Amino acid sequence: MAKVKIDLSPLGERLLEEAKKKSIAEIASYQRLRTKFFYPVSGGENIDFVELRQIIDNLVSEFNLRFSSEHRDTGYMSFLNNKAFDVFNMRIHRLSPDNYLVVTQKKSGHPVFIIHDKQIDPKDNILIRWDDESFSEGTVESIPFHIPREMLELE
Repeated sequence: MAKVKIDLSPLGERLLEEAKKKSIAEIASYQRLRTKFFYPVSGGENIDFVELRQIIDNLVSEFNLRFSSEHRDTGYMSFLNNKAFDVFNMRIHRLSPDNYLVVTQKKSGHPVFIIHDKQIDPKDNILIRWDDESFSEGTVESIPFHIPREMLELE
């Protein structure tokens, strides 16, 4: 474990701090994180976020799809989650192609952040695998710009 130290633009720093703050509060309240992405609004003055769960709910509602806890561990839910992730990925790149931060949590409980900060690296993303829930220690690596679904499912 090592203290996480990365160089980000001022906007990238604000995204990181907002994601940490919301994630700490969510873990304290629910003992887990939902997958979401943070992005700047109002010309970068504010930070907003969208949850993958919101996208799933919108797809279920818009297309009148079945969705209940009994379907949770079925191929149908896998299909629905995969399609929602595709929409999630498109939304990330449509709403904020230059700066965003994706938050997710592995089955092991470890939070993961994926940051795109075009001013720092226009081609790649930064992946942080956090070792603690205070978001201070972890590992950092560079990953491709396109976020594959598998990257969010790694253990």
